[in-house]
Amino acid sequence: MMLSEFQRTQVWEGMLESEIRALNFADLTAATLIGKFPQWVPILSATFVALASAYYMAAGLDPRTATMAKLHSAWSQLGADYERPWSHIEDDNAEAQLNEIIRVRDIEVEECLARHTSES
Repeated sequence: MMLSEFQRTQVWEGMLESEIRALNFADLTAATLIGKFPQWVPILSATFVALASAYYMAAGLDPRTATMAKLHSAWSQLGADYERPWSHIEDDNAEAQLNEIIRVRDIEVEECLARHTSES
C-alpha cells in the first residue's frame, strides 16, 4: 500500500530528526575530544581528529566519547532506514517499511539512548 500524506510527512520528519541528532552527536564527540587537548595543540586536519577519535574509543579513555559515537551511529542508521520508504513512496510495501522502522528501529535507538544516558 502506498504511503498516505500523513505517512509521507512522518517519513520526512523521521529522516530530518535522525540527521539532526546524528550530526549533533558527531559535533558533541568532536567537541569532547577537542576539549581534552591542551590549548596550544592546533587541530591540524580532519584526519587528525578522526585518528584521535579512534584512539580515544579504542583505548577507552573517555566513555562519553564512545557513547556519543554510538548514538551518532544509531541516529545515522535510523536516518538511512527512513530514506528507503522516502525514496519509494509509491511502492506497495512502503507502508510496511515505515511501520517496521517505527516498530523496531525507533525503539532500538531510544533504548540505546536510555542505556547510554543512564551510564553517564
